[in-house]
Amino acid sequence: MNLLRCAIAGLIANFALLGAGGGAFAGPDHDPVPRAEASAWHSSDHARVRLIRAGLTPEGHDLVGVVFEMDEGWHTYWRSPGRLGLPPTFNWEGSENLRGVDVRWPLPNFIAFDGYETFGYEGRLVLPLEIARENPDEPMNLQLALGYAICETVCIPTLGFLAMSLPPREEASEARPEFVWAVEDALSRVPTRDLSEAGLEISPALLVRSPGAQRALRIHISSDMPLEAPRVILEGPKDVRFGTPKLVLDSTRRHLEALVSVHRTTEDSTPFGHGLWITVTSGDLAVEQALPMMMSGDVGGQDQDDTQPDD
Repeated sequence: MNLLRCAIAGLIANFALLGAGGGAFAGPDHDPVPRAEASAWHSSDHARVRLIRAGLTPEGHDLVGVVFEMDEGWHTYWRSPGRLGLPPTFNWEGSENLRGVDVRWPLPNFIAFDGYETFGYEGRLVLPLEIARENPDEPMNLQLALGYAICETVCIPTLGFLAMSLPPREEASEARPEFVWAVEDALSRVPTRDLSEAGLEISPALLVRSPGAQRALRIHISSDMPLEAPRVILEGPKDVRFGTPKLVLDSTRRHLEALVSVHRTTEDSTPFGHGLWITVTSGDLAVEQALPMMMSGDVGGQDQDDTQPDD
């Protein structure tokens, strides 16, 4: 096992120990920004993180950003990193007047490591959070234990503790302009879930046999406009592994066939096809949605004999 894979194995083990004294812990830095506007920075080797407040959504929920600043050459991971890496984790235990948190994920970068395809972020990252209060008219105190991996050729598991007090809703609509801009800019890079707005149609996935008798998902994507350097990312349950998508465009560049090898790493009676998610990109366009299956049944059950996407 090479150095990177050993580091990832150690990272997985250490993440389980973070709450009980294992791994690297981020420490607070001095920060003059009031707690009602931002938390203090918490620093670790090669990264620092904090919370910033960015006002309210039209529905009256709080907009908050998790800011990562990473040293050059270091990165952290997307919600679905691929074969290597671990996504950030969020523990809100100890928060007051908190009902729910929706993490919005900007489109990640492709990061190639040791022949593996991974997805993550480098440099400066803002993860937008849409937060609902139990009582909208009362203040809210946020306590976040943020677990994340900061990686170069090795990965360092890190746990940062962030705290911020948000004012009552009637006072929360105003926020520092630079924080509002930072979160809105990150939200602009979150894939849309409105296929009609994006001019895309995504067919349900079909379980087929790919060359070499491997099982694969075959997906057809249609576009109102010619596709520009399209990419397809699939996500699913933890016991499902996906290969690198094989993509074929027709001559009009408006029809894309994706063939993605797939297998399960555990024996599971749950029908295959539950919990699949697809992200499609084309130029500046990015769309994500739940991916239905055209055929149900376990990945080890019957499937359609097929070969490859049409040329």
